[in-house]
Amino acid sequence: MHLILCSAVDLKKYTMELSCGRAELMYLVVRRSAINKENRAKLKIVHTSGARSFQRARALLEKMEVLQLQHESEGKSYTEVEIFAEVLGTKAVTCEV
Repeated sequence: MHLILCSAVDLKKYTMELSCGRAELMYLVVRRSAINKENRAKLKIVHTSGARSFQRARALLEKMEVLQLQHESEGKSYTEVEIFAEVLGTKAVTCEV
């Protein structure tokens, strides 16, 4: 089942057209979506690292800094891209639109 949510949906109109079980589900999904939208608007820091937590992201940044300092103390010159690749890996990510 695919649900397309829109804030402009007139619940009363569509509730009459849907069966009782589906209407209740639709109402709950739209209600939960509205609550989530309000809560996301209240956030001071937007989480943009996907499933990675803030703690994990911080740990990776610290690991990058340590690695960069280690390479500098050894006299090696690595670019930021090479350090990112070493810490985060080189797995390619593609986004389809």
